Amino acid sequence: MNHVMFDIETLGKKAGCIVLSIGACKFDPRGEGHGDTFYRNIDPYDSRENYGLNVDPSTAAWWAEQSEESRNQLTVDRVPLLEALNAFTKWYKADGVWAQGAAFDFPIVTELYERIGQQPPWKYWSVR
Repeated sequence: MNHVMFDIETLGKKAGCIVLSIGACKFDPRGEGHGDTFYRNIDPYDSRENYGLNVDPSTAAWWAEQSEESRNQLTVDRVPLLEALNAFTKWYKADGVWAQGAAFDFPIVTELYERIGQQPPWKYWSVR
């Protein structure tokens, strides 16, 4: 289990937007299964007030059209951005990191790390 796949839920479509959650799973890229998981809901008020992250109105409108159950899942046990990213960094131990769309998840999460004054836990050459 030496790779990580992660996914985020956001209130925008580009770097600098509020991230509502980060979920990740360790897995074997040869198809030998998956392992430990990570999930944190992030407090959007903390992100806006302390780190200047923003909301894209069209993305907020999209979320308003989603089921109440889906929206409510993102409000459970919210933590401040710094706490979520520190926990992710501590959890993350991998040779490769994967996400759906290299132009979406990676730039957004990289910007989050920059806003808290840290580097992402992965090396640029390990991005898949």
